Amino acid sequence: MRGVYLIKKSSTVLDIVVTAALLFFLGFITYRVSVGLNYHWDWGVIPNYLLRFDEEQGRWVVNILLEGFFTTIRLSIWSILLATGIGVLMGIVRTRKRLFFRLTGRVYVELIRNIPPLVLVFIFYFFVSDQLMLLLGVEEFIRSRTDLVSRWK
Repeated sequence: MRGVYLIKKSSTVLDIVVTAALLFFLGFITYRVSVGLNYHWDWGVIPNYLLRFDEEQGRWVVNILLEGFFTTIRLSIWSILLATGIGVLMGIVRTRKRLFFRLTGRVYVELIRNIPPLVLVFIFYFFVSDQLMLLLGVEEFIRSRTDLVSRWK
């Protein structure tokens, strides 16, 4: 057999101890999940959170889980469009001849690349959105539409 090399490695005591410890840990986790937690989920209630029958309208309407799903899809699509627009703009800016534009594009790209996404989410959720909500008067607008808001619940 030309070109085939068989490497024979013998197991050491450390290999056996580590393997035994991992197997014990896996067994312990399996035991705790199946027996120790005593957790029984009632999957039959999930359809109630997907759709509900509205007696006023006389038809089935979406409930909390589907509303959240559709909101997530809508936000994802808008985020993709916004990110694509900003990315194309910054790509064009980085190819300009003027140094100011190239530096501006580079600073933006390096800043976004080097900040973890979770930190960006916290910054926009806790700081930027608070300022935007006050600036745009969203809370006063929603409070003035109490009958409309109560129908959403």
